[in-house]
Amino acid sequence: MTEIDKSIIEEVEEEVNPKTLKQKLWNIAKTILKFAVTTVLLYFVFRRVPFADVKYRMIHANYWWMLAALVSFFISIVVSAWRLSSFFKSINLRLDAKFNFRLYLLGLFYNFLLPGGIGGDGYKIYILNKNYKLPGRKVFLQYYLTGLAAFGPSD
Repeated sequence: MTEIDKSIIEEVEEEVNPKTLKQKLWNIAKTILKFAVTTVLLYFVFRRVPFADVKYRMIHANYWWMLAALVSFFISIVVSAWRLSSFFKSINLRLDAKFNFRLYLLGLFYNFLLPGGIGGDGYKIYILNKNYKLPGRKVFLQYYLTGLAAFGPSD
């Protein structure tokens, strides 16, 4: 049995085992804290937004361009998640496509949420290290090779 199989079995066993009262309370506290932090951050963002201008621009916007932008953004996310998966395959880490896509979206969310350059990247490395018991340095180096690949070959 490979290390990945063992980690998947351990993860499933953790999900099946009943949680203690302390674990349940901690999960509830974390969720409340997440909502509180999000509410405070949204308050700081929206306190200076002129909503009349936003309403005017939304009413007079070209919705076809907005749809094209959303479709392009979604396609870029899918392609980037696929590229990340191919790099993980090079270190013998075969992730389920659904898990890889969710991991990529979570990393993207944390990149928007956390200041600095390590936010979502650090979270993805942490999750992969935790779930698949891979050496953190190996995942870190391979993950940052994806960033270098974005530059592409020079002619």
